[in-house]
Amino acid sequence: MSSEPAAPPRTAAGRADEARPLASVGDIGYALYPVVPLRWLAGLARLRGRLQYLVRRAERQVVGANVRDILGNAPPALTREVTRRWFENQQIQNLLVTLTPRMATPDLERALPLEGLERLDRALAAGKGVLLLGTHLNSVSLWMAVVLLRRRGYDVRVALPIRRDPWAQTRLRMALDRRAGRTGLREQIGAFYAQFNIRPIVAALGQRAAVAMTGDGWHSASFVPVEFLGRTLPFTTGAMGVARSAGAMVVPAIMAGEPLTGVRAVLEEPFTVARTDQPRADLSAAVQRFAGLLDAHVRRHLAGWQHLSVPDVLGTMADWQQKPLAERYIV
Repeated sequence: MSSEPAAPPRTAAGRADEARPLASVGDIGYALYPVVPLRWLAGLARLRGRLQYLVRRAERQVVGANVRDILGNAPPALTREVTRRWFENQQIQNLLVTLTPRMATPDLERALPLEGLERLDRALAAGKGVLLLGTHLNSVSLWMAVVLLRRRGYDVRVALPIRRDPWAQTRLRMALDRRAGRTGLREQIGAFYAQFNIRPIVAALGQRAAVAMTGDGWHSASFVPVEFLGRTLPFTTGAMGVARSAGAMVVPAIMAGEPLTGVRAVLEEPFTVARTDQPRADLSAAVQRFAGLLDAHVRRHLAGWQHLSVPDVLGTMADWQQKPLAERYIV
């Protein structure tokens, strides 16, 4: 287990200083919504993504190389299009997750339709808790789905690997929220700190809650080989190990499509992880099932896969388990 993060410095008044920036580009959309239509704000975000595609040469080369590696002998024009859309999608998703705390429920439902809600209902009815297993395909949309589910009355919580708020607001946004009586995204998704300790997650599952986390991350002590994007690659067993230990149902939550042009939260068929006298085989079968679902969606919606920004992503995945444990635990 990695060590606790260092405590933030103290101000003269003795309060924790989180070094929050005064403002950010995202605050423009946050302040203008809903005075300015969402489609206009998304159009501006798309333009910003296109600009980044043009000026961020090193990142463009990394994403483009990964796209070529995955698509194989695709025409260069297709590689360029997917790469450009990746930059656009990142900006639109960042806009949407920034706006989520102040978006009305009908607007959220239009931006991210939920598909397969009856499957989550069926899994929760088993009374063992549910692992809502997201991915790095349109990953930030998972947190929008969590907000939607909580607003519909579902007890969904999010396990965080670090204490630092990954959605920390700027001081300007905090002031706007205080004035309107709103909470931030971390509060709205029911986030709790778990680090690499399964106890808080198992405790939440024991309370029959649904715990959302990503299942295709790399920060793990244990992996199994699976077939993914035409290669044999190691996938972490962490999430499936928790589900197996707790007897919880697993509901893969795939954010398929592209932001504002057909993205949706697809809640796949629930399943349990077998508990035989061969735990590694049990985990391997469950992880392969999950990886197969992700593989099918990534192939259809490659421009939404966040990991394309990792240099030689497939090679990195193949070699990741060779890294020292302490390095694998760094988030």
